Amino acid sequence: MKNAVIKWLSLLSVLTMIGYSNDMTVVLAQDDDQVTESNQQEFPYNGYYATEENRYIRGFYFDEHTIYIIFPLENEINTDTKNFDRWEKLYNHANYVSLNINPFVSSEEVEKWREENLPNLAEIYTEVAKQITPDMTRQQVDAMIDAQIPSVDTTNAIINTDRMWWNPYVKLNAPTIFRSQNLWRVEIYDNLLLRFEYEESTDGETITDDYGVTYTKTNEKPESIP
Repeated sequence: MKNAVIKWLSLLSVLTMIGYSNDMTVVLAQDDDQVTESNQQEFPYNGYYATEENRYIRGFYFDEHTIYIIFPLENEINTDTKNFDRWEKLYNHANYVSLNINPFVSSEEVEKWREENLPNLAEIYTEVAKQITPDMTRQQVDAMIDAQIPSVDTTNAIINTDRMWWNPYVKLNAPTIFRSQNLWRVEIYDNLLLRFEYEESTDGETITDDYGVTYTKTNEKPESIP
């Protein structure tokens, strides 16, 4: 329960940082007609979409219930790297609570929000326990739990000194996906985190975000992703 609450607080503290920059240029269509909600299994962007541009978000890795936001290694960052605000805001606000929870919200309001939005952890743990096998690692079990609890996990957002060659990443667990034709919105607890415009052509599959950055699907998988 403690870990779930920590993840919940982490979620609320970073919701405004990814895809909601004040200087964001909206380049995607705004038509929300015939928007349909899709569960995680129906999300079409399986695999790794990367950009060769010098950006602070190098790619997005989609894996069933989870979206990994991949950042560059420290030695890959320079004065020409664009969209520094996306990286900076993530770290500057990681320890602060925003949106639904702030210093002026009463404990009663916090509890009410939790009851209305947080999943039943007892049910999740019971269901996961039925699927655990002796050969599973703790990491695998945790991933099964995370996949069912909407959250933003920043655990791997800071490079571990033992893994300097690994790209840091932020993980979005169990997001809700809304689709309007080729436009997809990624939300957690009704807060917009990412928007993509999907395109498939003879040259391959691409997604374009609200900053106008196009990410192309590759057959590779980031080494840092478990």
